Amino acid sequence: MRKPIFLLAVFVVLGVSAWYGQNTLRSYFVGAEKPEPTITEEPAVPEGEPITEAPVKLPEDILRERAFAVAHRPIYVNAKLSPSVEKSARDKITEVVNMIQDNYDYDSPWLELAGYRKLIGDYEGAIQAWLFLSEIRPNSFVPLHNIGELYAFTLRNHFKGEQYLLGSREVSQSNTQGYLALANLYGSAKELGKQDQVDDILIGGLAANPTDTLLMTTLAAYYRDKGERDLALSYYRRALELFPDSASLKQEIAALEAR
Repeated sequence: MRKPIFLLAVFVVLGVSAWYGQNTLRSYFVGAEKPEPTITEEPAVPEGEPITEAPVKLPEDILRERAFAVAHRPIYVNAKLSPSVEKSARDKITEVVNMIQDNYDYDSPWLELAGYRKLIGDYEGAIQAWLFLSEIRPNSFVPLHNIGELYAFTLRNHFKGEQYLLGSREVSQSNTQGYLALANLYGSAKELGKQDQVDDILIGGLAANPTDTLLMTTLAAYYRDKGERDLALSYYRRALELFPDSASLKQEIAALEAR
């Protein structure tokens, strides 16, 4: 039986206790400069020998080679784990790599691979796996969202985190966790200078997802803490209409009405 620590949350990747700076990430990530190709002269073909051309690689062949290169990245354990947990993580990584070897065009192994690499503190390896999944699944917000949360809340690279979270929102307006993560980031990362955009982000999320009560209550709590009583009440009441038996919502409303 798998241990509970390895039950990955696919859509929301939780932060781990180890914190690492962004300098552990290599130059081939998004926005990095690529080295100029080296131009070499073709060797001369000896006279009398037939000239043969190298086979042209199809895009599928190129993707498969890149998939194997990402999947077979060495295992770097940078987190403090017990020997048993580390062994289980290594075994699981080997298992999902074998799945990718059989079929790289399948979402779950990439998500598991990235999740386990994040668990062991190999953030670079996790990002590589998510980026490859994003390439073969350009209509999926999940890998971009996970990269954004890793940058924003684990690596504390808030600008990179914002970049990927915004990218995930562009892919899917229904990603309510993306709005919540952005609101959290804007409220906590002062260097971004966007504290005044927290409610704008949540309101935008509600415009795209008008029945999401988590967005409503988060926005209501934001206004409550800002001392904007009437706005807070309006969103708590909207949430109560959807969940009329919620005792916690009734308590929040009663406390605000008593002010």
